[in-house]
Amino acid sequence: MLTYDFETDLGKRVITDSATGNDTQDNGRLWGNAEVVYDEERESNVLKLDGSAHAYAELPMGFFDKRDTMTISMDVRSDASSGNFFTFAFGKDDQKYDFMRVRGTQVRNALTTTSYNSEQEVKGTGASTGQWQNVAIVIDGNLMKLYIDGKLVSANEDTVIKITDLGTDLLAYLGKSFYSPDGYFTGSFDNVKVYNCVRSENDIKDEAWSTASPLKGVVIGKLSDNPIDLRGTDDHTAVFSRIKGKDIVSYVRKDIDFAAVPVTLSLFDDTVKVTVDGRQFTGGSLDLRKDVELKLEFAGKTQTYTIKK
Repeated sequence: MLTYDFETDLGKRVITDSATGNDTQDNGRLWGNAEVVYDEERESNVLKLDGSAHAYAELPMGFFDKRDTMTISMDVRSDASSGNFFTFAFGKDDQKYDFMRVRGTQVRNALTTTSYNSEQEVKGTGASTGQWQNVAIVIDGNLMKLYIDGKLVSANEDTVIKITDLGTDLLAYLGKSFYSPDGYFTGSFDNVKVYNCVRSENDIKDEAWSTASPLKGVVIGKLSDNPIDLRGTDDHTAVFSRIKGKDIVSYVRKDIDFAAVPVTLSLFDDTVKVTVDGRQFTGGSLDLRKDVELKLEFAGKTQTYTIKK
């Protein structure tokens, strides 16, 4: 029904609805420093918001009017661990709205017709700050559900409120709050979709897994018990480690034993199988005197990452 995958939107001030059978009426608009960029980690275009004033995307007015049954799905990366902001929202004003916020590890969706004091919510624990995850919200009359990476984490069986109760000519935003004192969202979006139905749990899982990265994070080196005091000076502390596309880049002290550097992987879930040189790897030390290839099998696919020496 509605799909923003951003693949044709580099350098544009609009975001294109690429859902089958739709025309330009459901295209969105970018404001401020909001921009579509190529994301090396995902190897696709994404909508990036830098948190500056008035940096957000606006969806067509009235799109969410009277949509009492729907499924909203998006891949989102939040770079904010604190503050008041909305990641995604639709509604009339600061009295009548639905909003979703990804802040730190908390994912929360709430609906109200009488401002924040009476919000009906679903919430759960998701990925760490700076990591991608799929968030899906199911609305079915007075029922609201939250899925994170394809798993049901929270349900509100009777919100009392329906989307119809929000009124008409509803506004909708990616990254903007209905409360003027709030900040703007810092992070990125991909594959923003709205379905005019309640999707099955299998469909929600399949969609989440289709774009999910099996590798969520990497720690290369041994974390110090007192990292602030030592400031990365112990033998195996990684000063930083980041995933850039399919390359894993890190820094460790040059005087350590590179033949046996501890490597800890954060994986999508326990179904991910990791092999190094044909042998299963569940964590431990690796020889980083040369590049090391990690093969990750997940959801019927194999992805290869390289830890750069």
